[in-house]
Amino acid sequence: MSHVRLLVTVGKTPVPIEYTLSRIAGENAGNIYVYAILSEESQQTLYNVLAEAIRRYGDRFNVKQFIVEDPEDIEECLRVCSEAVMELLDDVRESGVQDVSRENIVVNYTGGTKPMSAALVAVVLNRLPHANLVYIGGKRDERGIVVSGLEKVVQENVLPISALFKAKEHYENFNINYAYILIKEAAERYGSQYYMALSGFLESLALRDIYDFKEACNVLNRFKRPFKLYTDRVIFPEDVVKFFTKASESVDLVNSIYYSLKQLRRLKEARNSEQSKSIIKPFSRNRGLVRGLEYLIAEVLLNIERRILTGELLIACVSTYRLYELLTQYRLIVKYGLSPTYVDWSEIPSDFIREYNIDTSEVKHLNLQTSFNLLNYYGDELVDALDSDLLRKLQFERNNSLIEHGFSEVDREVVENAIKDINGACRRVISGFDIMLDKLKFPKLTDEVLFCVRA
Repeated sequence: MSHVRLLVTVGKTPVPIEYTLSRIAGENAGNIYVYAILSEESQQTLYNVLAEAIRRYGDRFNVKQFIVEDPEDIEECLRVCSEAVMELLDDVRESGVQDVSRENIVVNYTGGTKPMSAALVAVVLNRLPHANLVYIGGKRDERGIVVSGLEKVVQENVLPISALFKAKEHYENFNINYAYILIKEAAERYGSQYYMALSGFLESLALRDIYDFKEACNVLNRFKRPFKLYTDRVIFPEDVVKFFTKASESVDLVNSIYYSLKQLRRLKEARNSEQSKSIIKPFSRNRGLVRGLEYLIAEVLLNIERRILTGELLIACVSTYRLYELLTQYRLIVKYGLSPTYVDWSEIPSDFIREYNIDTSEVKHLNLQTSFNLLNYYGDELVDALDSDLLRKLQFERNNSLIEHGFSEVDREVVENAIKDINGACRRVISGFDIMLDKLKFPKLTDEVLFCVRA
């Protein structure tokens, strides 16, 4: 038997709660859990309505009362309504239900004072986005009271509106996956192709945020046509067009990154320098593959900036060190056709090998320091563009961090300065790097984008 949980504000007029209980009891055969928010003066109203409901529908009403000392005080009303909602959530958990969205929750805010109604709606929008809001209206007499027998139920599922606000909040705090889940849920409830396309783009951003470019490509390719649809300036507002233009452009960008990575990942299977050369030489001569690697560098930089903004300094520090390495690898691959894996030492000047006392029979891979030294030997402009002191400071922070070899916290200033250093270096060695960053930046999720369909 299905049960219902009813959150209700109770005033001196019995009609709203009486009508709601009658409707719920008639449509549901299970128990009805009532969380009544009321003043002491309204307790008699609740008792009378419950007595009649029990007489008509049997003793299946479980009631909890939450008394508002001053029903005209909005702060007091908010406190009591929050207490009632928390009690409801505790009861749901104790019943063994893990997902509160599966509960049938009805919120009737008709009775009581206006502060009581406003407070209940505010708390429910924040804590119970899956609830059903119910208001009892209808034809009113000269005193403004709904005429008995002419009641009208106005019902609205809270989820779409509250979920959209929540999604925006998550998105702005770079909790992209949470934003995606909420938008997708709203899309399914609305049956909206617009929100489905919006959720598709957010899903791709969430996947990019964890460097899952393969799945991001799959999602973007699936929504390629819908993205294009919402770039029509004749039909859609400017913010919507800008947002989906970015989404549409990201299809080719992310595909480019993934395809370049797919080629470079073959180095993992290489077992000697000949095999690694057979991968790197064609790669370095293919402008499309090189551009994909450049976009990857821009993508990693933006990812690190997001980590800094969200205070994930440990991840930002390790990622920044990797970005230094990635940048040196990019130069060795693209400009010199050298593989960082199973390096062909016959292609590297013997003077360099002797100067750094490298045992070529033992060293198979170029680490960051060796790569940096080699670029310095070649007189590569990347070495001049980077601050070697900053790199050493970052390496010190990384080595002494908990995720590497030590126990220390990461110095935020060192990471921020290092990422600025890399940013400047990229502008010098990668053509059009500013434009690449702009193309890859996550677009702003404005209210115009969020509420386009509802408007």
